[in-house]
Amino acid sequence: MSTKPSKREAEDGGGSDSEWTPEAPAPKRGKREVRARGGGGGGERKRGRGKKGVGSAKKKRKLSKEEKAAKKKRSEKYKRNNATKEANSKAAMEKIFAGASIEELEKENYVYELTKGFTCVLNKKLWDLLIEKHAWDQRLVGRSKESRLHPKPIVIYGTLQKTDGEGNPRSVGALVSELIISKLSKQHRGRAEKIGFVINGSKGAVAEHDTGCKVSFSREHVSKIVMQKLNVFFKVKHPKGAAAKTSIYPGVCWHKQRKKWYTQVRNPATGKQDVTGGYTDCEAIARARAFAKYDKYYNKPECARFRTYIEIYDEQGEIKPRLITVKKMSVLMKRMRAGL
Repeated sequence: MSTKPSKREAEDGGGSDSEWTPEAPAPKRGKREVRARGGGGGGERKRGRGKKGVGSAKKKRKLSKEEKAAKKKRSEKYKRNNATKEANSKAAMEKIFAGASIEELEKENYVYELTKGFTCVLNKKLWDLLIEKHAWDQRLVGRSKESRLHPKPIVIYGTLQKTDGEGNPRSVGALVSELIISKLSKQHRGRAEKIGFVINGSKGAVAEHDTGCKVSFSREHVSKIVMQKLNVFFKVKHPKGAAAKTSIYPGVCWHKQRKKWYTQVRNPATGKQDVTGGYTDCEAIARARAFAKYDKYYNKPECARFRTYIEIYDEQGEIKPRLITVKKMSVLMKRMRAGL
């Protein structure tokens, strides 16, 4: 004669010697037992009590007053830097429109009014190639009758942004760099890869804005692709003793206390700053010393990528990129910035 197993035996599948027919109703279990044993499907779970149970996320550690103050300070510094970038880009944009009318710019460019008082200038041939590559919508919108900017680019901290073919937001400068490198001949592309002249995030090849205006991509203002490090040369971080006066020449700094010019060039082999050469009242002498240091440190074969650039346009204004390597770093710097 079969006997009905106890509640515990029924849950464990019956006792070792007991016999239980499936017609007998299964015992009921409480909600807590169902949760503890993993009831409701999904497999067995370890017994646990409380809402979080086993494997729950740890509580977030509370920041101390010092940590909160440091975090707030970093956030404020980030906002100030972004505001400075935006102001510099807008000031450079105003200089562009002060030197040429919109009608003159629209002969070779698309001119489009954006938010925050920015107006972007985009070379028509370059922009049409980007439209074709990323399959952007080609509806006619904007100031120019033939403008193809829908959905329109946006300005983030003074830099022009646009979505790529996969819908990811990217800077237009990065999209231009990728496009131009892909247009290189097989021979030039192979040489670029050999010396390391490739796109590598913030350390790779980028479009060079000779005016500092990140919303202008006209032929006059963006005609070269260079390594990102060259842009850093024109933004030398001055030590505490400097900053009252600045120079347009890379590696030339002004010492506030001594009220004299001096040179500051980083040695790529050691990573240390070279400030030798003394101080001078003449900025031209400091410039000559800085260029001599750049030529000395970057003439090695492993630094060839820094002495290399891509010329985007030919003499007729057609997009025919070619890779050019110069022997001296100072030569490339003078080609990047007029007046050096």
